[in-house]
Amino acid sequence: MKLGAGFKVKRWSLKSQRFFGVEVSIRFYLLIFLFIVSIFLFAVERSYYRERESLIRRFKEFSSLAGEYSRIKEVKIMDAVNIENVGLLQEINNLVDSIGLRERVKYIKMTGGRELKELIEEGVDMRIDKLTMNEMINLLYRIENQDLSIKDIKMKKDFENPERIDLEIRVFIYKRGKKDSNLSGFQQVK
Repeated sequence: MKLGAGFKVKRWSLKSQRFFGVEVSIRFYLLIFLFIVSIFLFAVERSYYRERESLIRRFKEFSSLAGEYSRIKEVKIMDAVNIENVGLLQEINNLVDSIGLRERVKYIKMTGGRELKELIEEGVDMRIDKLTMNEMINLLYRIENQDLSIKDIKMKKDFENPERIDLEIRVFIYKRGKKDSNLSGFQQVK
């Protein structure tokens, strides 16, 4: 369509309307996609923040427990000095005599010792036959209250009387070692 010389009329075509509509819808969908991604990233960040706070709280609990453990360990080592003067074997013999189990003791023997980093570990193996449950509990309670450590314990029913218990137990004491000492008869553990 021509109107005159040098005058052109711009045609409005269906093609240009489609392109404009597609461009607007692409921008709209891109905006919605970015909004959804930002919400997802915010949720992920919140979960990482919560997990980090939980780990920090657990770390503080573990560090306080480690401090309490080292304090208890130090107290137990300091209490072991009292037993060290008497001797571990003598202390176990006194313990068994005080409960009245001397006649049922099969054996009490030293297991030697070994040197740990700054501690010396001394042990005693003993076997006591035909214990009642109450006697066994009394023995274990007294061992724990004497600041001794139970490393191994084996309980079996007595063959003759199933209500009685045969008890094998390994008891240890930890003493502070000397830094420069080479102790003969002790194995060194690193």
